[in-house]
Amino acid sequence: MNSLDENVDFIDQVDVPVRPLAMRYGGIAALAFIAITLLLDTIGLVNYSTGEGLYYPSILAALATIAILYFAIKQHRDEELGGYITFGRCVKLAALIGLFSGVLIGIFAFAYHNFIRPDIIPAMMEFQTAQWEEAGMTEEQIEQARGMTEMFTTPIAQFISSILNGVFWNVLLSLIVGAIMKKTQPMV
Repeated sequence: MNSLDENVDFIDQVDVPVRPLAMRYGGIAALAFIAITLLLDTIGLVNYSTGEGLYYPSILAALATIAILYFAIKQHRDEELGGYITFGRCVKLAALIGLFSGVLIGIFAFAYHNFIRPDIIPAMMEFQTAQWEEAGMTEEQIEQARGMTEMFTTPIAQFISSILNGVFWNVLLSLIVGAIMKKTQPMV
């Protein structure tokens, strides 16, 4: 007669790779971000010269990221780990998704801001300068702030920023999604 313990399949999470799933969902996340950017730009919902609608891409990207993390963690937990996943594994998966999507988004941002829409960064700089003037900054302070801002709008800085942002926001959002999705395997 078999005991119930013999039928329990134990899957060691260390033995299951995270990278293939993270790459797949990182690609999906990057495509979602690119689609959101192009859609909002095409329909004119975001105006970089006036600052109108600048929050729409952030809100939609956050919602898309939460959905992508949910489906990635669910697939990893249910299909690859036998129905169980630790909180740390959720965060690890999300960080890798953020890394892969950040690289792809960085490549897209470089092409988009340098070839497709090179007018965006100068328009945003003009808007920001107007904001600084309204805040009562002196001309010298504005020039210093402008110099710092321009340093962060170089292609390399944008690429690095997209990677760091991808990892940061995915890890942050995975703290919420992972807390909900985690399911610890019972001690055998």
